[in-house]
Amino acid sequence: MLKKSLYVPFFFTLCVFSKFAVSAFMLDGTRFIFEEGNKNISVVVNNKSQQTYGGQVWVENLLLPNSEIAFVPVPSFFKIDKEQNQLIRLLKVTDDMPKDKESIFRLNIQEIPPINKSKPNAVVIAVNTQVKLIYRPKSLINKRENEEEKILLKTKGDQLSLINPTPYYFA
Repeated sequence: MLKKSLYVPFFFTLCVFSKFAVSAFMLDGTRFIFEEGNKNISVVVNNKSQQTYGGQVWVENLLLPNSEIAFVPVPSFFKIDKEQNQLIRLLKVTDDMPKDKESIFRLNIQEIPPINKSKPNAVVIAVNTQVKLIYRPKSLINKRENEEEKILLKTKGDQLSLINPTPYYFA
């Protein structure tokens, strides 16, 4: 564990060198909502780099058992040229989701960088972008207005807790 006197220099060093870490992929959203009744939703991946990249997409089930797959991305692997876009479709493959509350998943989009053969000692880092994917049942589609007002703030000693009694996820 770092001593408290080392926190500031360590944090400053991270900030200085973080400008060199750049992701090639940008998504067209920070969260995606899949409403019941839709056959699929689309996610657009933009390659902002000057190089061709590979990509991999998968969905993690945060609340369902590990053996159950709820969404399948198509394509799950792709190649994307410089400054081009790739359309990903997310298909729902199960009806085994709650009908009275939202379900949350994690959409992962991993970039696979090219290897520069002229620089054999260069470090190549594959960046994985994770965003929320929320499944919203039909019974909740038109009822979300002012639901955030129901969130409760509880204090217990010197700890604060937010309690969400609604069937919705908030970010």
